[in-house]
Amino acid sequence: MNGSAFKDIDKLEADLWSAADNLRANSKLTSSDYFLPVLGIIFLRHAANRYEAATRQINADQDAGRMPKRKLVDADYVRRRALPLPEEARYDWIMSQATSARAGSDAFFWAMSEATAFQCSQKNGSDPLEVDIA
Repeated sequence: MNGSAFKDIDKLEADLWSAADNLRANSKLTSSDYFLPVLGIIFLRHAANRYEAATRQINADQDAGRMPKRKLVDADYVRRRALPLPEEARYDWIMSQATSARAGSDAFFWAMSEATAFQCSQKNGSDPLEVDIA
């Protein structure tokens, strides 16, 4: 990492603390009201970054002839340690659809339930729609 990256991290950290201080001081929300959606959005962003990196790697492998050019399957992403994210579960799409914090939170939890169903189906070889998560 270069010095510029550390400055960016320092600014991000300062911005996050400022936002947290603002939430605590200027709203009736307690940390237990907003910690789950905030952590969820951070996780979702991480998952989206992994997905995008895997997509770039897959495209590079296909262009270089290391992988056949075919329709991608979920296992292509799992093999690259990324969650296969349908369009509606990607960070940018969810944020573009969210007109309120509640809408964004609902979209996030839907995306996580889809990812959980996929993970369960990979473990037991079943259809993700047939998995009983309860």
